[in-house]
Amino acid sequence: PGGKLVFSHAPAVPGSYGLQGMYGNGFTGRQVWLYRWAYEPSTWADLLRKHGFIDIHARIEPAPSPTTSEHSSSKPGGISTVTGVLGGVFENTATVAARTRHAGVAAPRARRAVSDLSYLEAIVVGAFQGVSELFPVSSLGHSVLVPALVGGRWARDLDVSAPESPYLAFIVGLHVATAAALLVFFWRDWLRIISGLISSVRYRRIHSSSERLAWLLIIGTVPVGLSGLLLEHLFRTTLGRPIPAAVFLIGNGVVLQLGEWLRRRAEATASSPVPATTGAEGPGSAQEAGAAADARLARMSLGRGTLIGSAQILALLPGISRSGVTMVAGLLRGLPHADAARFSFLLATPVILAAGALKIPDLIGPLGAGIRGQVLAGSIASFVGAYLAVRFLTRYFETRTLTPFAVYCLLFGTASLLWLLAH
Repeated sequence: PGGKLVFSHAPAVPGSYGLQGMYGNGFTGRQVWLYRWAYEPSTWADLLRKHGFIDIHARIEPAPSPTTSEHSSSKPGGISTVTGVLGGVFENTATVAARTRHAGVAAPRARRAVSDLSYLEAIVVGAFQGVSELFPVSSLGHSVLVPALVGGRWARDLDVSAPESPYLAFIVGLHVATAAALLVFFWRDWLRIISGLISSVRYRRIHSSSERLAWLLIIGTVPVGLSGLLLEHLFRTTLGRPIPAAVFLIGNGVVLQLGEWLRRRAEATASSPVPATTGAEGPGSAQEAGAAADARLARMSLGRGTLIGSAQILALLPGISRSGVTMVAGLLRGLPHADAARFSFLLATPVILAAGALKIPDLIGPLGAGIRGQVLAGSIASFVGAYLAVRFLTRYFETRTLTPFAVYCLLFGTASLLWLLAH
């Protein structure tokens, strides 16, 4: 409380100002460049709230003359850049309130810390995320495009491309609820898979279908896990914007339709096309069909499973669907639609769960201040949406194809791109 922050000219960015300093709420050593907003105290305060500060009260003090600058530095090429205190004190509202109460003045009203994320926004985004994460239409692409198309406070509050974005922490936190829905729906499969992994490690063998499927999922998850740790931040901050997301969503539609076309071409030239799998009728059929589907998936080679799992790397691009690209990879490797969808959902579960778990500390910390109730509401909506989506899709792909989703991505992506370019 009462800690000072230093405003300085941003090097190599004419007309912009930077913010750096040490603050009691964890702002040690972090540097954030904020553009063309140096003389608006409310904007500084709003940006600080977005970066995790709680109840900021701001005022801009008169800037000292350049001769009082603290130090100077030189950029490559010999261009001198002066860095000094341009003014500004940010104080914790509790400190200000105590002082103003003592003086008989009303304290400034505390504002929400991280974001003005409303419960309506949280529930809509949560339901959208749960459904679009499993439908082959890209949840991240929609999380970028929908706020931009709605505009207003949605575009301001729901921005995944901002550094240390609280909205991103919220979105990825919803993944825990999505993964929970997948675990609940496929609970019998995961009991077999975990049992198979334990027996494989215990007896040092890969013999049964459960043991083999467990290692297929582990090996298929490694490439996207490593890529996510290395590339997620780069892709999100550089490409997590509306226009690139619209372009990638169009590309997702092309990939889905191209996969269907190549699949039909392969079946036409094959001597015996792969039959579609359908659910059996009668008591116990769901459990038996699930076990039979897992046994079919377990017959894949480790190389084929790794190739299909690696396709998830493309889903780091906003607009490319994780389930869509893995299904296309499975179709091209000979899997029928139902089995490709099933393997896609099983592959996605540990990835989605891990992505969400990594962001839970952010939601517990400063980035989650003021929105934890909204996170809970969004998570419930995400769980319900994901459960209904996976229940629908496992039946849908027994007899149908990716073509409707390809058409949707092409139409929505193109319409979004034209709207964004026109506005």
